[in-house]
Amino acid sequence: MKIRKILAAITSVALVGTMLAGCNNNGDSSTPNSPANNGSTSNGDNSSTPAPATENPEKDVTLKVWYSQAEKDMIEKMCDEFAKAHPDQNIKFEYGVCEGNNAKEEIQKDPEAAADVFFYAPDHTAEMVASKVICEVTRNKDDIVNRNLKPSIDNVSVDGKLYGYPVNSKTYFMYYNKSMFTEDEVKSLDTMLAKDIEGVQYNFCMPLLDSWYTPSVFFAAGCNLMGENGDDPTSCDFNSDKGVNAANTLIDLFANSKFSPDKAEFTEQYKDLFAQGKIAACVIGTWKAADFQEALGENYGVTVLPQITLADGTKAQMSGFSQYNAVGVKAGSKFPITAMDLADYLTNKENQKIRFDTISDSPTNKELAEDSAALSSNAAVAANAAQCAYTKLQSSVSQMGKYWSNMDSFTAEIKSGAVTKDNVKEKLDVTVEAILSTGLSE
Repeated sequence: MKIRKILAAITSVALVGTMLAGCNNNGDSSTPNSPANNGSTSNGDNSSTPAPATENPEKDVTLKVWYSQAEKDMIEKMCDEFAKAHPDQNIKFEYGVCEGNNAKEEIQKDPEAAADVFFYAPDHTAEMVASKVICEVTRNKDDIVNRNLKPSIDNVSVDGKLYGYPVNSKTYFMYYNKSMFTEDEVKSLDTMLAKDIEGVQYNFCMPLLDSWYTPSVFFAAGCNLMGENGDDPTSCDFNSDKGVNAANTLIDLFANSKFSPDKAEFTEQYKDLFAQGKIAACVIGTWKAADFQEALGENYGVTVLPQITLADGTKAQMSGFSQYNAVGVKAGSKFPITAMDLADYLTNKENQKIRFDTISDSPTNKELAEDSAALSSNAAVAANAAQCAYTKLQSSVSQMGKYWSNMDSFTAEIKSGAVTKDNVKEKLDVTVEAILSTGLSE
């Protein structure tokens, strides 16, 4: 009996050591044949379940979890259910609000105080790996990879290693007032902007001052960012002839009085502006679906982005970024096994279905994402999926850290008039040089 207890203790310590190896500050993973990597918690279907308690020696656990304000009630309920599913553990949670786009910055500020489990944007993956603040996924990895869409796995992988648990698909598409535009009219931006609509301040709103949306025109013109596949940190052709064509298109669009390019501060007003009949169409993602349905009622319309006429006269489909947001686990978490199990649980099939039903999230789970009948029941999610056919996967290389503020500055200068068709090539050269510059990311 004594020998059995000693062996059990050794096994427990060895398992903790294995998990810490996959979650240490060096980002080193456990070996391929380790218990953390063998997929032993998978039950063979797409609905992962919390790992059996026999594989988890962590008993008294406190996990800090970060989520967006809009997800607060939903995530806390999921965490409660996770704790109930592990009655042999004493699991407590501490919660904090941190939007996914801000998670990287907040974790890097103070890794020790950061959340054990957090939601984050995929373009930050490589930077978090480089700064050693995110844990490689080593527990139940095969099941996580197999149950999610391949692009969602690729979007949170670095050098073939997985660092995130995919949770949703995001892009942007168009909402419109069906009493102001017909289904045919919303296919062409030219048609939309040419229409006179009584009482409307803007026929079309798209936050092109926000660099997440700006590629919709550059990609339409045939440009690439970080190479054709988004994996080349030395390549951005936004200052090519195609880029000049895209930028001149933006200059023309910004000059149109029926168009608004304003970003976050203005997008928060979209719901009220729709309700007041002051805007006819806007571009944003699924997270505003419920607001717009309430504001527009029976006139609620959703579709892909329209076709645009570029400055050189050619017509093209507006494109843009698509991304697959994820849940991450902090490197150095005191409870890496339970943290990984929680991240796995929060992103499993059942909880992605809850997200779909509750906040119109577009799933990454293969079974859910390939259920066209279910997706079509939600117009915004269906439009998100349709628009993804025209998008480029948002690059996750660390060089992307140089893209955002530099492109924001460029479009801000278009709005101010500092960028003109006479100096646009020069301004683009400066912008691209800054985007591709080496050194610390901004």
